Amino acid sequence: MKFSLLSLMQLLLVGFVNAIQYKRNDCPNKCGNVDIHYPFGTIEGCYLDKSYHIECNSTTQTPYLKTDYYVREIELMIDTQVEVLEIDLDHGQLRVALPIAYTCYSKKGDITSISATFVNTSKFPLSSTLNSLTGIGCDFDGRVLLLEPLVIMSCQSGSDVKNGSCLGHGCCQASIPGGMTSAAIVATATENHTPIWNYSKSGYLGKCGYAFIVENGKYYFNTADLSKNMSFPVVLDLSVGDKKCQEAQKDNGSYLCKENSVCKKGKGRLTGYRCKCSNGYTGNPYIENGCEGNFYTIYIENGFLVYKSFRDL
Repeated sequence: MKFSLLSLMQLLLVGFVNAIQYKRNDCPNKCGNVDIHYPFGTIEGCYLDKSYHIECNSTTQTPYLKTDYYVREIELMIDTQVEVLEIDLDHGQLRVALPIAYTCYSKKGDITSISATFVNTSKFPLSSTLNSLTGIGCDFDGRVLLLEPLVIMSCQSGSDVKNGSCLGHGCCQASIPGGMTSAAIVATATENHTPIWNYSKSGYLGKCGYAFIVENGKYYFNTADLSKNMSFPVVLDLSVGDKKCQEAQKDNGSYLCKENSVCKKGKGRLTGYRCKCSNGYTGNPYIENGCEGNFYTIYIENGFLVYKSFRDL
């Protein structure tokens, strides 16, 4: 079989593109208790591009999103990296920990401490269906300021505090819009706010107001369990590339979904796509032979019906 020079160059180019997409054989697959799945990785050659680079702290074994992701706490005037809690390729989700924002008052009504949280998650927007804005405090607003475009959303909490209930009595919740990757989270007092220091049922809520984004179902309101250094799990939507499925599938050299997998459109306003193992298969759809088939057999043994499963490796 004869090949033209152009054909050979094209074959070599496709091979090169596929090579840089495929992770190294010696890639660490854990950081602490978190499983690290490609396209994410902790060392060069193990992640798709810098957006998927996770730094594993060698001392604490805590994984952080490495590049273009940060949380800025205004009281300390420092930027901190976003801690990774879980990589869920099957559902196209990344769980991270985001700190709360707060404002605290003295008995005279003067602000004693304040911390607004500025969040940038770059490529991965906060899920609008799986997260909520939560505000905690007596006569406080929990607010999220979207920076692009500028949008202000808030929920207001009153002074009739009831544990377990987040319906405006010391605790309020509101949905967040889709596609949000950059925002400021603040807790602000209402115009007629007076600190309720001596309100026995409110406890510390009389001194401080809190605001945070949290995964739905992951926070149970209790007046005694909040402090300044807390953080909560938040779900980010994952995608790869910058094309929709139909367009991405035309380019075999850059298309990332491997065998026994399907292409799913990005969630919300994501321009990219994500890969998912086909029905009957589980594993990582972004690597060669990453989606393994589940096969089952049923037979009778000693008068009992036996059901077993095994994998086609």
